[in-house]
Amino acid sequence: MPAAAANDNPGNAVPPTDAQEYPESPPEGCLPSDVSNQEKVLSSAGPSEPAQDEKPAEADDEYEHFYGSDPPASAFHELDKFVEARYSDAAPQSTQSASEGQSEASKFAWGTVEEQARRKEMLDKAVRATQAQPFFSTKSPTIDRDEGDSDDEGDDGGEETALPGPGASGASLSTAGTHPWFRKPKNMSASLYTYFGKVVKPMISCKEGKFLKRPPSYEATQTHSATMWLTPSDAVFSLARYRLDPNGLQMPDVLLWLPHFLITLCCPTPGCTGTLEKNGPTPPRRIVDLDKNFYIVTWQYYCRDGCRHYYSGWSPTLLASLPRWLQLAFPAVISRKGGLARRVITLLRASNQHKMGPSGVRDLMLELHTLRFSTLQLQYLEAGLEMALRQEISTSTSQQTLHSFIPTTIPDFGNFGSLEGYNGFVPSVQYLTTMMNRAIEHDELTANQHTALLAPDQIAITKHIAKVQGVSIFGALWTCMDSRYIRAQALTLTKAHDERLEPLMAVAQSMHRYGYDDPPIAFSDDPVKDKSLLSAAFPGLSANLTPMAVAYGREPLSVPTSVRTILLDSPTLVEAALSSLMNLIEDGSSTSLVVGFDAEWNISRGVGVSVIQLMADLHPDEIFIIPVHRYTVLPPSLIQLLVSPKVYKVGSAIKADFTRLKKQFAAQLAGHTAFNLIDLKEYCIRQGALERNRAGSLDALVESVTGKHLFKDDGARRCDDWEIHPLRNDLRDYAALDVYATLAVFQEAHKRTPPLRITPQTPPSTQVTLFSDDDAFPIAHGTISETQTARGIRVKVPSNNRVVIAVNQVLIPGAAATLHPLPKGRSTGHNKVGSYSLQQLQSMAPAPNSESLFLMVARVEHLVPYKSSLVSITPSAKHPSTSTLNTLNAGMPFLDEDTFEDGDSMDLALSSSSTLDSLTLNSDQQIGDSESGMMDMFQAYSAVERPEGVVEPARISDTIRHLEEIISKPADSNLIFTRIKKDIFHGFNSLPLSRSHGATAPFLRALRDHMFRYDEEARQQVDKVCREKFGLTFEGMLARNSRFITERVPRFVPAPSILVAAMEHVFSVFENAKDAKTGEVLFTPSVCEKANALLDLARQGYFSDIEDVPMYEKAGIDKYGLQKWRCLRGTNNVEGGPHGDIYRKFGALNAGPQFTVNCLTDHRTWYNLQAWALHLFGLDYEYHHDLSMINRVAFLLNFLSDMISGASAYRDWITGDLYEQTSEGFGVCIFPDSLRARYCMEPFTEQSELRYPKLSRGDNWLRKRQGLALPVLPPTTLAARQYFFEKVRHFTEVASANRRTKVDFVTFSQEWNRTADGEQRVYITPEVLSAYGKSWEKANNIRASEDLIYAELESLKTSKRIFAAGDQPFPPHLTTQPTQHEPLQGVRDIVDGPVIPDALSIAIPISHPIPSLTQSHSLFHTSQSGEPIAGPSMLSASSSTASLSSPGLQPSMSEGNDLSEPAKKRRRVIPSDVRKYGKIRTCRRCGKEGCNGLNNIDRCLENPKVPCRKCHRLDCRGGADGGKNCSHIGRGN
Repeated sequence: MPAAAANDNPGNAVPPTDAQEYPESPPEGCLPSDVSNQEKVLSSAGPSEPAQDEKPAEADDEYEHFYGSDPPASAFHELDKFVEARYSDAAPQSTQSASEGQSEASKFAWGTVEEQARRKEMLDKAVRATQAQPFFSTKSPTIDRDEGDSDDEGDDGGEETALPGPGASGASLSTAGTHPWFRKPKNMSASLYTYFGKVVKPMISCKEGKFLKRPPSYEATQTHSATMWLTPSDAVFSLARYRLDPNGLQMPDVLLWLPHFLITLCCPTPGCTGTLEKNGPTPPRRIVDLDKNFYIVTWQYYCRDGCRHYYSGWSPTLLASLPRWLQLAFPAVISRKGGLARRVITLLRASNQHKMGPSGVRDLMLELHTLRFSTLQLQYLEAGLEMALRQEISTSTSQQTLHSFIPTTIPDFGNFGSLEGYNGFVPSVQYLTTMMNRAIEHDELTANQHTALLAPDQIAITKHIAKVQGVSIFGALWTCMDSRYIRAQALTLTKAHDERLEPLMAVAQSMHRYGYDDPPIAFSDDPVKDKSLLSAAFPGLSANLTPMAVAYGREPLSVPTSVRTILLDSPTLVEAALSSLMNLIEDGSSTSLVVGFDAEWNISRGVGVSVIQLMADLHPDEIFIIPVHRYTVLPPSLIQLLVSPKVYKVGSAIKADFTRLKKQFAAQLAGHTAFNLIDLKEYCIRQGALERNRAGSLDALVESVTGKHLFKDDGARRCDDWEIHPLRNDLRDYAALDVYATLAVFQEAHKRTPPLRITPQTPPSTQVTLFSDDDAFPIAHGTISETQTARGIRVKVPSNNRVVIAVNQVLIPGAAATLHPLPKGRSTGHNKVGSYSLQQLQSMAPAPNSESLFLMVARVEHLVPYKSSLVSITPSAKHPSTSTLNTLNAGMPFLDEDTFEDGDSMDLALSSSSTLDSLTLNSDQQIGDSESGMMDMFQAYSAVERPEGVVEPARISDTIRHLEEIISKPADSNLIFTRIKKDIFHGFNSLPLSRSHGATAPFLRALRDHMFRYDEEARQQVDKVCREKFGLTFEGMLARNSRFITERVPRFVPAPSILVAAMEHVFSVFENAKDAKTGEVLFTPSVCEKANALLDLARQGYFSDIEDVPMYEKAGIDKYGLQKWRCLRGTNNVEGGPHGDIYRKFGALNAGPQFTVNCLTDHRTWYNLQAWALHLFGLDYEYHHDLSMINRVAFLLNFLSDMISGASAYRDWITGDLYEQTSEGFGVCIFPDSLRARYCMEPFTEQSELRYPKLSRGDNWLRKRQGLALPVLPPTTLAARQYFFEKVRHFTEVASANRRTKVDFVTFSQEWNRTADGEQRVYITPEVLSAYGKSWEKANNIRASEDLIYAELESLKTSKRIFAAGDQPFPPHLTTQPTQHEPLQGVRDIVDGPVIPDALSIAIPISHPIPSLTQSHSLFHTSQSGEPIAGPSMLSASSSTASLSSPGLQPSMSEGNDLSEPAKKRRRVIPSDVRKYGKIRTCRRCGKEGCNGLNNIDRCLENPKVPCRKCHRLDCRGGADGGKNCSHIGRGN
């Protein structure tokens, strides 16, 4: 039971009075005399004011105002009284002046605002009384109503406060009278209210002596079983006697939940040993079932001798303390004022897994509820029809009838929503969603435990973009699976690994807690980026791997054993070590020092570095690691080394490292303007060791310059352990290797002879190649122009960094010539958009009179000497030109202080292969990512078979012979380069092939045949069956039905050396393939780029299978006797892998964050149970999904296995409750502290909860799950959107002024979050702002486009006014009232017609009622005197009692204890703050609290302490009552 439905009263808090729960007073005379005074005290508290954030009263149509006042008087009667009162007030004023009379008439006509509102309300009531109510709706067709959800907006899920008992509920429980013990709710019919007073009340108030007696239904008889349900008789028993009473047919079932008659109730408060006492019944609670509603009646209980807490009978805390067999009997899930049957909750959760959310369930319930009503209504009318027809037939001698006694009219049955009739009710979608959320959240820990106990044999990570309510609240849904089960799911707000690291680490902790080993393999859509994430969570994935250098045939770079790594963890050690270095370059010495420099820092650190590494060329046997994070000031020797002009600091991206260090120690380094920094990449380019368009990361430089391979452990680089003392050994080795590699690359590049560089002094006619501004690729070839002047140039030439070139070949026509601005008025700023393209410059140039096409100005750093290898822009297989790097000054290898900019930061080092980034950037743009995926594509393309018998030309080239050698003796068959694999189908789906290209089909066929190897034995078996059963060969079946083959023949991906050779061969064959129709080549530049990236991935082992890691499991035998297999490879479900249909199920539900998380929780349970059944048994899971119940049954069957059989059925079930509770979280997880600090967000605390109290229930839930003071949501309010558009313009201007092409959304989000108030704006992330920025750009484009045709649009406004023709009348025939058109002819003849439909038949049925039913089968029971009690009128005031559905359920009274006699008054417990007297009640004779004379002073055995008022003696035992029973003077004298 969800805790949100609790209604116990914690602590000694006093429950609210009925004046708070039931603001209206009962009808006059309803209060018995024994509680009237007490009721006055209770009612003095007055009604409670609604909370500020509660929904308006007009929306509370279902539960919020279910308990209210009595039904109002007739609307016409009230209106008549109102008019009469107004006329009577105006009559004496007739003698006044005409002006005063006119004023009074005007006042009467309009009245005050309150009078007008009251008049309108009465007129609305009059309209409702005269307007025919449609049968299909409970709403009025003429009165405007708020159509919003109205059920449970006020139902905040808090604990329901129990009522203090009958003394506070407005009526007495005394059996005298038939008035119920509670006030009449607003939406309860009078007949049902009377039913509770005449039928239910005697059942729960019947006494035997001074004790309450069990209800008759709780006692079993010879003919009736004991039950807690009061069920009215079936309609047929009443209709068989023509007792046409709608009220009798419409009575609901009532559950008497009275656990005190079954067990001894102990107080559930922790630590309390008291026993609960009955404290009066609570008002009945309406519960919505699948096809009808029922009511629950229970008692309130009070712990008198213990903690004095109050508990209602349906309190979750009390229910949890009951025996389990009794808990399971409670049929409902309670909310604050309503409830749903458990069957409805089950239907909601099951339907949600089959693409039918709460909206569909509500429609289904409406169908069932209204269908039940129509069934009863039709039974009622059919009986009325039969009664009317039989009255017209004369009585036969052989048949007795009661037609003479049947009235000529029958009562109206009413409509489905009639208040005084059936009063049908189905809650709204919002209420159903809220209740389902509570139920799922109640079971969330059990679901998490069940998931955590699943042993993963591999890990697969997939990403999907998650949009909620059409807005990208979350950046993505990350799902971690093994080969069968969903193991983790996280809705992330950003792309940072930090958000996914915590859920993955929780999975790893659960695996270690339950004794599971790390998975041997992992799959990811982006293995290069996810490698560090997975390795950090599962270290076993990076154990015993072959260095990646072997895959490229290179030697790994490592620190020699002769080099010592020294950790200088104190200023004293720094001074001692660095002073010896600085002594080598004392003043006056010409010696200079080259120091390799590098820095590392925690990934969560925003400013500064954690450690720096130094290695001097003069001391090549020592590497120093200095933890500067421990210092508030830098040691003097370190300052001297950093600023000395004789010390040259060399490093990769050294500018960013010094920027962070300078900000960290600004007081010491701010005054220095030169640091003698040498950027390693620029130095290598200057020395000719590296081409400008190559990657410049340290590992790429090591590979290009030294020919060795540098292993970069991303798990070590991107971690938060750099400031832990002492520094871990693996981090120390990583830092030492980085700085050693830096100096090794510098020394190797220093040996090279610098090539010719382009300068302003370069001789004319020198051939050059022009690169783009980002140095990514060549854009043109040309020569240095002899003339260095040109028109329309931004700056004068020649200059120190610009020259004029004569372009003779354009490689990329659309490339920007940034030094050639557009004319004034067309330029949009200092960016590429405001410049001409090369194609435009060529078109504007005069006709060429030489080999050159046109002249243009270029920066010298973008020019390199011409090489023939740069003629083609098609990327090569080894070095594709796809990286986009920051432009550095090639002519300035030393970066001084003036080159630093605020905000510069060190980005992540580029991958060793730039093609990997080019692949992963577009991993989401795949050819096919559907359920069929790549295999369906293969099947479609394989439909065109090669004709058999065609023999290819017999040519065995050197390439074929080379392939045969590689396949026969692979060099890396047992080598494992990585255990983190990429889904091979996702990888090849990333090839941007044209579907319509004629060579695509044969290319994919060839690629499939070269990348997979079939199990030859299974292949021969399938081939034999295909030939015998289908008349097809194996290849023929593969072409027609590839799924048949892949399910029966396992395949594996060979070693990297074989796979790369095969792929290169296929690529080379189709590289120049052209389409026969269009002439386009298959391998466009983008396809070449992706193909090269795939080759790099294949070479590094991201596709190849690993030995001893199974990729298939048996999935049964088909009807042909063939073994079927289930593929476990990858993240896609191309071959049956676990890639769920989450968005196909929940994409149309328009779910909020809370509902989304709960949908994922249930989906995970359903998916894993189905996978478990298929995995172990090969069967579908056809059972319920209540994990708590299954766990309990499995445990009890095993625990009682010596007494009862059945435990074997649960042999393979893992009972989660037997193991420690997991700490894993699913769905929305805690936002990482590193990102929270970076985006200026406050954590969630009690203070923040008080600071931002006006959040909705959903937003409050979200911020708690995120661990933030405010939730992270897109701009939803008008003020938030206005703030966004105001600020985005500002940040756009800042970016333009700084010559940046992108808006700084990180700074934007920081400013947004610092000023968030919780009302108009909440927290936001840069990703959400970026998405909104695109919409802003679209809006700007629309406005700009409108400005281009401003005059035309203005003329349209004028023509619009003309065409509106406002002075001409509107055609009256276009508007009318809604009418129903009935057919004018074709009416069926129901008298003489040949066939009469059942719906129109009025024939008397052959069977007829039995006359004796009048005496023996009365709908209600007879009295003790034998006189029948009127059935239909049993709810009238004349009845003294009422029966139930059978004689065995009639209340049995002991002798002398008739219901008509008032029972003795029972003491009720009333909270102290609402008592009439301020102290505990004591005996009037002895003054003690626990005396037996509290209720009857004759039972007091103590000596009186109050003297008699007549005899004034203390020993007079009757004097305590004022002397009326004085034992000395005489009673009554």
